[in-house]
Amino acid sequence: MVAKQLLNRGLVSVWQQERLRWLDFGDGAVQSIIDIDHPDQLISPVYHAMLAPMLFVPIPKRILLLGVGGGALARYFNYRFPAVQGEAVEILSPMAEIARRYFDFPAEENGWRLIVEDARQYVSVPSEKYDLIIVDIAHQQKTPDWITAPKFLQDCRRTLTDCGVLVLNLLMQDAESFGQSLWNLRRCYDKRVVCLSVPEYKNIELFAFHGSVPQQLSGELESRASEMAKRWGIAFLPLAERMRQENPVGSGVF
Repeated sequence: MVAKQLLNRGLVSVWQQERLRWLDFGDGAVQSIIDIDHPDQLISPVYHAMLAPMLFVPIPKRILLLGVGGGALARYFNYRFPAVQGEAVEILSPMAEIARRYFDFPAEENGWRLIVEDARQYVSVPSEKYDLIIVDIAHQQKTPDWITAPKFLQDCRRTLTDCGVLVLNLLMQDAESFGQSLWNLRRCYDKRVVCLSVPEYKNIELFAFHGSVPQQLSGELESRASEMAKRWGIAFLPLAERMRQENPVGSGVF
């Protein structure tokens, strides 16, 4: 079946082919895929990787999403863990409407608010503390420089609970830019940082922990991954193994 265009607003289009619906920003990247028959599933491996730090911390009670897209993560938590609440911040009001209309963004009565605001402004004067902050913002398939600048990273840390974790979904253009981003994050979060690549994608995930990570958790990572896989519907074991391979002992968490 040929894909059908459901919406075209110039910079963004919504497409559907059989059960799958996705966003297209005109840059060749497919984003925010939803299986409309199984909206509780996370299809993209990138989103799976974003949730890898859950191997180290309890299920979050409150989440902040900076950058919404189709709202896949909000939808996922709403179906899988309905007690979890959160805010999603999106600077473009048309994107917020698309998330609601085409991608089943959860309603406010389910504990999720969709806020049209600049992410930098939101975390600079936070009214809440969050157990999990996920930053998923890109422009022309590149992470804006301000996301890995010390000011924004510090603001995010002040917005985290004591056991909270920050997730940065990065699209970097070169090794030098990534190296500087990693240095800034390690410096801000006292070296409690984990890297995770996403095979066959350009994305690199960085996880920064506000507080210390219990050492026994890093030692029991694989067994915890196996236990979590069924409840979360995510293959955590390959993520755990890749994290261990990509983060040397003594790097901050392992």
